Amino acid sequence: MKKIILYYSRTGNSKRVAEKIGEGMDIEIIPIVDENKYKGIFGFVRAGFCAARWKKVKYSVDLKEKINDETHVYFVSPVWANHSASAVYSFLMDNDIKTKSIIFTNKGSSPEKAYSAMEEKFGKFQNKYCISNNENNEDEINKLILKEGSN
Repeated sequence: MKKIILYYSRTGNSKRVAEKIGEGMDIEIIPIVDENKYKGIFGFVRAGFCAARWKKVKYSVDLKEKINDETHVYFVSPVWANHSASAVYSFLMDNDIKTKSIIFTNKGSSPEKAYSAMEEKFGKFQNKYCISNNENNEDEINKLILKEGSN
């Protein structure tokens, strides 16, 4: 089965995580670019507001026919207001991805509500992970992802 990583990153944290996992699994990583700019404190607040309301956003992603029913897609996204970043769930609204995993990055809030919201809206995720700055668990979770991803 082919594997690919799609990620959204406002501050660069999720991008760094996606790159590290992509390098470890030797798979392609592709950014999902949100056309909105969420810079500064007001951007942070607006991003959380949009995410909490499931506001669909315009995004761009260069896939060039890279995803099909045989592709396992790893999504890397920050947690905003107990939801995935708007660009990630907007992509999922437009694309029926059969085999998928989610890797959340956050500063310490529980990802459980975000996992539940995503699965309620988009179906089961094969694997769910959270890399939390407050728990300092990035290396541990990366090892787990790489181990499970090699199966």
